[in-house]
Amino acid sequence: MQLTFNQYKNRVWFTFLVVALTGLLGYLLVFGGNIVLLFLFALILAVGFTAFAQAISHRTPLSYGISLLMAISALVLGLVIFLSYFLPALVQEVSSSQQLFSSISTELNKIIDKVPGLEQPGVALSFSNMLDNVQANSGSIFDGIQTIFTGTTTAIFNVLILLVVSIFLAAQPAYYKHGLISMAPKKYQSTIKKNTDIAYTSTKKWLLSRLVSMAVIAVLTYIGLLVLGVPLAFSLALTAGLLSFIPNLGPILSFIPALLVSLTMGIFSVIAVSVLYVAIQILESNLITPKIEQKLVDSPPALLIFSQLLLGTVWGFLGLLLAAPAVAIGISLWKHGSWNTPD
Repeated sequence: MQLTFNQYKNRVWFTFLVVALTGLLGYLLVFGGNIVLLFLFALILAVGFTAFAQAISHRTPLSYGISLLMAISALVLGLVIFLSYFLPALVQEVSSSQQLFSSISTELNKIIDKVPGLEQPGVALSFSNMLDNVQANSGSIFDGIQTIFTGTTTAIFNVLILLVVSIFLAAQPAYYKHGLISMAPKKYQSTIKKNTDIAYTSTKKWLLSRLVSMAVIAVLTYIGLLVLGVPLAFSLALTAGLLSFIPNLGPILSFIPALLVSLTMGIFSVIAVSVLYVAIQILESNLITPKIEQKLVDSPPALLIFSQLLLGTVWGFLGLLLAAPAVAIGISLWKHGSWNTPD
């Protein structure tokens, strides 16, 4: 069939638009991937705010706006409590454990001496040597402090942007959802609407499961470490709870400092702490998380680990954080999404 001039022109413009959008998306992912991931993280946080506000408004006579204000206030209150109570306790616990850190260094040096090829000078850990290095390299350390300060300022700025964007998204979720759907041709709008609802539901359940998991792991770890008499119980439990936001890799990362601390207490403590962490992870993985997620966002471990390594390698820690929700949403859409293309 021969095309008219207008049909040919429209197809050329459509092709040009698709190529331009694809190039723009590729550019953003390669050179501005952190910005894109930051927006996606804000979207996940907005889902949490929206779900919290809807839960309040559906069970009370309060409007959605008042319920959203309560959800934001709960977050602010939690931050205030953490900064005013938990953070000082954390700093006090760590600052009063200098002797413990020296003991950890001693135990690590003993292990290093028994490993072939690691006996050469410069491997042993000594706090006196560290202090000498600090004095000898004070200039470079000052430059490092400046770098850390700059990085901290950037992180705070990113967190503020994250909160502001998530609040704007949660304030008018229907408006942004309608805007997204209206961008598609009319024959695809019903399909996009259904898939958007599925993505929202899976994100909400995944986020709820992570928050509950973080709280349960932190509490159980704290109680277990107290019973075992392990030092820095509060700091280690808080670390375990926060890192459990990252499935699979988070528990491994949180176990390392607990293992180092238990080294100073003998082989029995090492075994006991190891059993404690493994038992808590088994309980969380097989009872707590499946009960909350109801198998909706059950992610294959191999696929999840591969996604974490891939996104973590490309976009760093932020990519590592977003790998799990991305996999959960993708699997939910694959299993329950609507992919019928209209004629």
